[in-house]
Amino acid sequence: MIESRIKVIAAQGQGQDPREVVLFECAVEEEEKAYAFARDMEALGVAVKINAPGVSETLASSLGVSEREWREYRDSMDREICDHEVEGEAKEQTTD
Repeated sequence: MIESRIKVIAAQGQGQDPREVVLFECAVEEEEKAYAFARDMEALGVAVKINAPGVSETLASSLGVSEREWREYRDSMDREICDHEVEGEAKEQTTD
């Protein structure tokens, strides 16, 4: 299923274990709890980052989009962005 929860994760420095250490997790509807937890951890000197699903992910999850359909959507968006980047570079080269 598509990720639809907010996670507070211990920030990893270079050379450390690349696995994410989830310190706190909650539903999107309880986002203020995640931010409060993150503030508390930072006050204690623990560096954290927050991974929260975006609007597209939240909507897709609530509509019951399958993992395969979500992957296809993300791939199509990536292709679209790459196409625009390539077009933009081509235009810059012709105007120079």
